[in-house]
Amino acid sequence: MIAIIEQLVRPPPRETEGERVLASTLLVLLWFGTLSALAGLLVFHVLDAEAVPAVALMKALAWACLGVGVSSLALTYRGSLRAASWVFFVAFAAIMATMVLVSGQGSASPYLNGGIMAALLAGLLLGWRAAMAMAAVHVVLVVTLFALEQLGRLPPGLIPPEPRVDAIVRVVVDGWILIALGLGLRRLTRARASLERTVEERTIELRDARDAAVRASQAKSEFLANMSHEIRTPMNAVIGMTGLLLETELDARQQSFAEIVRSSGETLLALINDILDFSKIEAGGLVIERAPMNVRECVETAVEVLGVAAASKGIELSALIEPDVPVAILGDATRVQQTLVNLVGNAVKFTGEGEVVVTVRLGERGLGDDARELHFSVRDTGVGIAPDKLSGLFRAFTQEDASTTRRFGGTGLGLTICKLLVEAMGGRIWIESERGVGSTFHFTIVGASTPYARPQYLDDAQPRLEGTRALVVDDNETNRRLLRLQLESWGARPTLAESGAVALELLEGGARFDYALLDMHMPAMDGLELATRLRETPGGESLPLVMLTSLSQRERAPASSLFAAFLTKPIKASRLYNTLLGLLGAGVPTQASRAGEEDELGKPALSRVARVLIAEDNAINQKVASLSLRRLGVRAAVASNGLEAIQALLDVEYDLVFMDVHMPELDGIEATRRIRARADVRQPYIAAVTANATVKDRARCLEVGMNDYISKPYRLRDMYGVLERFERWRTGGGAASERDTLDAGALDPAALENLKELLGTDERAKIEGFLEDVLPDIESLVETLVDAAARADASAVTVAAHTLKGNCGTVGASELSALARTIEAQAQRGTLEDLDEQLASMRPALARYHDAVARARARW
Repeated sequence: MIAIIEQLVRPPPRETEGERVLASTLLVLLWFGTLSALAGLLVFHVLDAEAVPAVALMKALAWACLGVGVSSLALTYRGSLRAASWVFFVAFAAIMATMVLVSGQGSASPYLNGGIMAALLAGLLLGWRAAMAMAAVHVVLVVTLFALEQLGRLPPGLIPPEPRVDAIVRVVVDGWILIALGLGLRRLTRARASLERTVEERTIELRDARDAAVRASQAKSEFLANMSHEIRTPMNAVIGMTGLLLETELDARQQSFAEIVRSSGETLLALINDILDFSKIEAGGLVIERAPMNVRECVETAVEVLGVAAASKGIELSALIEPDVPVAILGDATRVQQTLVNLVGNAVKFTGEGEVVVTVRLGERGLGDDARELHFSVRDTGVGIAPDKLSGLFRAFTQEDASTTRRFGGTGLGLTICKLLVEAMGGRIWIESERGVGSTFHFTIVGASTPYARPQYLDDAQPRLEGTRALVVDDNETNRRLLRLQLESWGARPTLAESGAVALELLEGGARFDYALLDMHMPAMDGLELATRLRETPGGESLPLVMLTSLSQRERAPASSLFAAFLTKPIKASRLYNTLLGLLGAGVPTQASRAGEEDELGKPALSRVARVLIAEDNAINQKVASLSLRRLGVRAAVASNGLEAIQALLDVEYDLVFMDVHMPELDGIEATRRIRARADVRQPYIAAVTANATVKDRARCLEVGMNDYISKPYRLRDMYGVLERFERWRTGGGAASERDTLDAGALDPAALENLKELLGTDERAKIEGFLEDVLPDIESLVETLVDAAARADASAVTVAAHTLKGNCGTVGASELSALARTIEAQAQRGTLEDLDEQLASMRPALARYHDAVARARARW
């Protein structure tokens, strides 16, 4: 019997688990209804017709139920599950409504329970929408009955109340309800089991996908590291060789060209680093440094890099920094330059004629304490951008014109990177544009003002230039306005002329000037022709002339005799200032004095001739490092990888090794481990050399036994610092190695030199005074941070860690700065549970920094 029942309720084969569950549930309900109808027919057949006058009507309804059940079963076995369900429910609702109406009992009819059962079964089989539909039918029926009762229009009952019939109906309806509940629980159980299986399968898939992503990420990281090394290597050579070139005797033009090459190379190197780290930016791993940033130098360098491109298109490129902009803020100069170079580069690319102007002013947002908002804008007179393209401009890989026939190339990543960088620096970026008129990109950054050596050209009092009469001849109105503002800030009295003809009229009219600034490229009469005419005009025979020219314009031969100086556009305020002082005989240092820059560094006073080894795989970098050391009076041998370095140390007792970290065959990290583990090698002083200049990389190098650390490219001052520290290490004996390693981790070796540049002085008293003012603030911030963490105040921890990170970066507290950066990142996510180790390390790290500073001050 059980086998027969199971065969009857076994659903036909279905594709999905949901269909199989629906079919089995529907079969149970339909078989119960069909068998109930058969049982009803049997009961009504044996009932006494006189006792039950309406037995014929009840038999008809029972036959109707039987017919509905058989029809629905046939549809179910054919696979039409939803059709079978709706046939069953519609017919059942009609039968129940008929029974309610013919009972004559109105809203008290026992058959009304059938509507509730229909809604319940519909929800079980077809979902909540079907349940709501059946419930709505039931509500309509109940409201209709209630209204008929109130109006006295209720039809007379065709079926007199009969307890036995009512009992049979209630048994059937209640049975259906109980079966529905049981089937519902069964469906929930099977659904839960199915869901658990699905979750387990998805978990396995996600775990496999995660593992694959981790492996892919590791592979990508290794590829980026190798690619980064390969790309950086020639750039390091360019920067290193240019630095050596700048140490030679150069005239003013050569010096200007070489400086642009070096600054452009360094900017390009920074851009390459950022592009290679784009995946890190997307992953939220972007780190913004907080270090003293000279705002004017940052902007002028970024603009100067694109001077050649602008000049080649005949575009005027200039920059205006408002006088109230602070000299320096705590910010990330590299990121700001990257953003400016990208925006200015786009402006130059999309401008056919006219000008590109960069403006910097104080932002409008009111910020507390020493915080400053700087507002940068890059305005061009280019093609402009269509209004419908503005909304997607900062999305990755999006360009205004993405067709294959577009005039302008590019990946569409530049503005996306700019947006990410600006937002990471606490600012925002937006655009104003009009098609055919031009565009203006705006962005803001936030940073605290910081002490900085104020350049002489920014002094309020300029007695050597105050009252001097200047003639400015330039056809570009923006350039005239910028030069006027700059000259007036020095107390000079500029007279502006928009053409050569106007300038000649001024001199012919009796106007007299102390010097003149002439634009080379002007319509009708260029700067060279104007200079020739001025020499023939009274008052202009001996007038000192300065040509304002671009790198793309070669001066004609007579120019050297007509002009006292040449300035390359865009004009840097410091260069203009020095040029004017030179014209007026104010004793500005000449270029010839730069040949003695080597003497500013001097040569380290080595107690004996040191044997130096350079472990570097790139031939050009080998040459750069060797030449740099030779300028410092040191000759060095060269090894091309870690294996050669170890062999060289076995053959010769070298005192100092410059160890490149990334080398083929055997890298610098593993080579150092092997050197430190060998008893047959006289242990040298090892300085790591790497392009990855982070605290984590420095700690990794020091952990394996390296004594020092410098970042690429090879710079003369950095190598000089290594030689100085090596000499102190050697004269203090080999036992000092561990102490020096600890100092290097707690105190940035270049910190004191950075402080000298920051404060603009080499006086020990001023530097010590600055440290004495700053160190108590750092101690207080450490205590504030630890107390806030104890209170689980994530907001206070974030503020204290952020401030501590910036202050430690300024004074070279490397270990403290790294700890503060980690704590800040964790606090920003609102979780302080995993910071016990970092918080416990704060006070010991502060103590190590104090000790390192004390030892450094003792060696001054």
